[in-house]
Amino acid sequence: MTYLRDAAAGLADEIVAADDVLGVLLHGSVALGHADDHSDVELRVVATPDAVAARDSTGETRQHDGVFVELDWTTLDRIEADLADWDDDTALYVHANADVLADPTGVVTDLLGRYDDYPATVREEKCFSYWYHATGNAPLDSGLAFRRDDPLTAELSLRRAVEGYMALPFLLDGRFVPYRKWRRAELSTLSWTPTAFESRLETVVLGTTRRKSKRWSRSS
Repeated sequence: MTYLRDAAAGLADEIVAADDVLGVLLHGSVALGHADDHSDVELRVVATPDAVAARDSTGETRQHDGVFVELDWTTLDRIEADLADWDDDTALYVHANADVLADPTGVVTDLLGRYDDYPATVREEKCFSYWYHATGNAPLDSGLAFRRDDPLTAELSLRRAVEGYMALPFLLDGRFVPYRKWRRAELSTLSWTPTAFESRLETVVLGTTRRKSKRWSRSS
C-alpha cells in the first residue's frame, strides 16, 4: 500500500513546517506493513505543550490525496509518561514500531530510543505475569466452568488465556507485545514461530474440534 505511505509522508511534511510541531510519527497498519484497502493512515503529531493545549481536541481527521487520515496531537511529555514505567504494553509496542516521518531536531527519535527494549528484570516480570494470568484463565477457570456445565464462561476464559499465551513468544523473542488486533499477524514475524500456530489457534478459538462440557465433567 505505497500510496498510503506516500500520503502520510506528504502530510507529515506539511504539518512539521509549523514552528510548534516537533515531529510526526506514522503508526498502525501502514507502519506495520499490514495495510489493505480498508486501512486508513494514523499519524501522531508531537507538538509543543502550548500548541496542543490551544487545540479544541487532540483528535483530528483529514483527507489528504484521497486518503483518510487520523491525527492524534500529543507532546513529548505525554509520550514519555505513557512509556516511563514500562507498564503500558500497547503504548510501548505502538511507539517501538512507529515510523518517524519528520523529526527536524531529533528530539522524538532520542525519546523513543530510550524505550526500545524492556530492561531485563521488566521482561522477566512480564513473562511471569502473562503466563500466570493466562494459566489462571485456562485450564483453571475454563476447566471449572466446564465442570459447572457453563460452556460460555469456559470459552471466554479460554480466549483470554490464548491472548495471554500468545504474548509469551514475543517476550521470549526480545520484542514488545503487540496489541490484540495485530498479535496473530505479528506471530509470523518472530525469529522463532510456534509450530502450526495458525491451525492450532483455529482449533482452540474457532472450535474446529467441539469441546463438550460432558467430556470435561467425565475427566474431573
